[in-house]
Amino acid sequence: MITSDKNGLQRNAQWSPIYDCNTVLLAAVNFPTSQSFFNTHTVAANGRQVTNMDEAGKMSAPQKFTVHAIRLIVVSTLIVELTGLLANMALWMSVSGKVVCEGLIEYFSAGAGAWAQSQEAGTGTGDVHQNGVPDARSVVMFPAPYVIPLEPGEPFRVVLEGAGFALTGASIVTKCILEGVHEWPIN
Repeated sequence: MITSDKNGLQRNAQWSPIYDCNTVLLAAVNFPTSQSFFNTHTVAANGRQVTNMDEAGKMSAPQKFTVHAIRLIVVSTLIVELTGLLANMALWMSVSGKVVCEGLIEYFSAGAGAWAQSQEAGTGTGDVHQNGVPDARSVVMFPAPYVIPLEPGEPFRVVLEGAGFALTGASIVTKCILEGVHEWPIN
């Protein structure tokens, strides 16, 4: 789709997420009290399976992005670990050092992907593959004018933060997805 900015510059625009992944390995004793997204990984250093960011912590000039939703996906962990995340952690986003959005993890539903649950007989533990039911209707979209603009080169990050908690022996992979409109100049 072609749009024009306030200066009349024509831009390509597409609805496309930006994403970043973090892993707390099995060897960790505790889930950290703070885990940042988007400020350390790049495609060149970490691969497209981890992030689609060209530069860590900012949109590469001349690209810009408008955030319409924040989604948090928790992949392949035990129910007790997911419960620990839900009970002890919150999520916030800052742009140019200012917090622009914050809330409990439940507010930032995954809204897509595979979802499964299993329980080992008599143990009370099992595997969970998602934060919320995989239904796009469960994603909280920011209504205009409350979308979050990310201008070229403007620093931003999303942080999972809280009390931390003891791990029972499962690795935790978390993925943060910023859903929205990605724009870049035509020329």
